Amino acid sequence: MPRQATFARDGVVQVLGAVAPDEVAALRASVWATLAAHGLERDDPRTWRPGGGLGLVEIAGALRPGPAAVDVLWAIGRAPAFATLPAALTRAVDDVFGIGRWAPVDDQHGGLAAPNFPSGARAWAVPHAAWHVDEPTAASQAMAWGLLAFLFLDDVAPGGGATVAVAGSHRWLGAVATARAGRAPPELVTTEVALAARAGRAPTELVTTDVALAALGRDAPELAGLCRPDGERPALEAPYRARGVELRVVELTGAPGDLVLMDPRLLHTVSANVSTRARLTMRLVCARQA
Repeated sequence: MPRQATFARDGVVQVLGAVAPDEVAALRASVWATLAAHGLERDDPRTWRPGGGLGLVEIAGALRPGPAAVDVLWAIGRAPAFATLPAALTRAVDDVFGIGRWAPVDDQHGGLAAPNFPSGARAWAVPHAAWHVDEPTAASQAMAWGLLAFLFLDDVAPGGGATVAVAGSHRWLGAVATARAGRAPPELVTTEVALAARAGRAPTELVTTDVALAALGRDAPELAGLCRPDGERPALEAPYRARGVELRVVELTGAPGDLVLMDPRLLHTVSANVSTRARLTMRLVCARQA
């Protein structure tokens, strides 16, 4: 299947070797140089601890820099080593979607560094917390306004702290948004929409994170464990269905230089890093041009 078609179906696609190995090595070295300046040493995992350098905090089992470190994480991507990354991103998105459909957001350079350190967890499991969407879904909107890109600066293997996403959830949430707008077939119109119509109120069309998570338990009960610590976790890659859309929980893994492109309307979250390596990725954003 062509990559653009894969993206349309799943909301995520991988571009292998988007950045050359020597460039990736330079980017990785630049990231570690900044982390070392804040007490996080590449060769000393004892420095990778909660609090400490960059105020590491645990989120959904992932050990990541806290909110106070945002400026430092953006500064990493603006280092000279990252100056060529927007051009590499442009080549990748043009190759997948065609020339000029998407363009890197101005002045983001190498984007936001998103390290994830080993959390001490003994076993990896599908996360049950911090699920969210980065862009709300609107009724009858086939494409998002933004496009997320994750560049791997080192190996990110299964269990290595990868982003986890519900592939296909952008299409399911599109159906939810259409139903909320009252333009779906009667069997897809929710009670909320029907009551709003009777009251003469315009139903809400945008599907935000809160709406998406509430709809998950109703439309795909097998996936409800994504939001409950005591719920049964869905299996990776197993097919589930909601409003006729196939959904799969996937780990976004890859090798150094690989790029993952993701629709920001997908439900996604961080995951625990149960490996012995720090996950090093850069998060970039493209804006729709046409």
